[in-house]
Amino acid sequence: MYKKNLPFWFTTISVFAALILPTLLRDGMFMDGLFYSVLSRNLAEGRGTFWNPHLTETIFNTFHEHPPLVFGIQSLFFRILGDHLLVERFYSFLTAIITGYFITLMWKQIFRGETELANLSWLPFLFWIIIPFTHWSYKNNMLENTMGVFTIAAAFVLIKGLSLNKRVFFYLIIAAFLIFLGFLCKGFVALFPLAVIGLHWLVFKKISCTKMTIYSLILTLVAVLLLLLTWLDSEAYQSLLQYLNRQVVPSLKGERAVTERYYIVQRLFLELLPVMILSTILLILSKLKKINIAKIKTHKKWTLLLFSIGASASFPIMISPKQSGFFLLPSFPYFAIGFAIIVAPGLKELIKQINPENKWFKRRMLASSILLITIIAFSILQIGKIGRDHDTLKDIYAIGKLLPKDSVISICPSMRGEWSLHGYFARYFNISLDHTDKEHKYYLTNKSCDPFVSKKYIKIKLSTNIYNLYSNREIKSGF
Repeated sequence: MYKKNLPFWFTTISVFAALILPTLLRDGMFMDGLFYSVLSRNLAEGRGTFWNPHLTETIFNTFHEHPPLVFGIQSLFFRILGDHLLVERFYSFLTAIITGYFITLMWKQIFRGETELANLSWLPFLFWIIIPFTHWSYKNNMLENTMGVFTIAAAFVLIKGLSLNKRVFFYLIIAAFLIFLGFLCKGFVALFPLAVIGLHWLVFKKISCTKMTIYSLILTLVAVLLLLLTWLDSEAYQSLLQYLNRQVVPSLKGERAVTERYYIVQRLFLELLPVMILSTILLILSKLKKINIAKIKTHKKWTLLLFSIGASASFPIMISPKQSGFFLLPSFPYFAIGFAIIVAPGLKELIKQINPENKWFKRRMLASSILLITIIAFSILQIGKIGRDHDTLKDIYAIGKLLPKDSVISICPSMRGEWSLHGYFARYFNISLDHTDKEHKYYLTNKSCDPFVSKKYIKIKLSTNIYNLYSNREIKSGF
């Protein structure tokens, strides 16, 4: 049965690579992920500290919009690999691989003792990666990538401990530590694995209500204790306090971005639509092949548990009017596994009919192998090419190479909100952009706000599409 699944594994890995690698390896990145890479690189180079990360001299001199663990971990990759465009991309791709690995581990834990179903671990992996915001997030270095590693690891550890009913207290301590680390990545949204024990009890009733309560209390208290121990450090306390005051409280009050309260539910449905469509196709195919699904052993309770965990990771986001689709990333593995459980019994019977010795199977293996090699080769060829923000990046490279690194330049005040511009200049040239009236050696404008030009400035001739650079005649050196 394992051999019969090989071409499906090759196809799944090919889809995984095709959806992430070509875009990931091109230059250009969503603003948030770009900022996170700057913060991490700066930390690796000694700009800022773990509890007080530094973005630029002019925006987020100390960054407290999120807890700092992601920047701390990613900075280790910059320390080891150096300052290169591919560092944050390698890191982001690695988090995708680790998350996918835990999806397969959870699947095998669910179907331990049922080898044929356990061998279908490629199926939840495939369902997970075809969710649009899954591959989008890993292409853009989002905080949820790292947080999702810790939360799915915590959920796996808890499910394993409850399923085996051995060394439960050991698994509780490990899970609490992982939840604590998830909190240090993205805050309160990482706490949903605390609900796993209660949800498992509601679905399976394998332990008493008393034990469930004790286990849940231990899990929660250990996670809280770890956080309180962290707060004993004054720098950590001030950092997390500023995170609460600058991000959490304003978000709950609707002082940041505001969306409709039920936006996240609508977004979740749209994101899961490809999985629901593929699941429907597989169920129809099973029926057409005259497989009597009604007589096949199902695992409805596991589906219910996984969907419940997914809901606990997504629905509470409605508490805040600040919502975005990529906030859902940590919930996707559970929905993917849940849908895969629904179709797996019928798919298992279909795969049983495959003869690994016939020509079709061997051709399928060859085609899958060629497809994977082709995708990897194509992805490698994308290194050095520009993807998103093409014209902006071309101008930034043309301008940035003329300016000293670690400098501050003036920009037109209306350009203050061009956050990607700030991010790219900081990431590639360590240049900070100042929108205030303070005079610097150079002045950057976009062509719509161009005629701020006084007699003090002279335009530098450059072949740019969006931006113009001016030099201050009166400032001969320094910034």
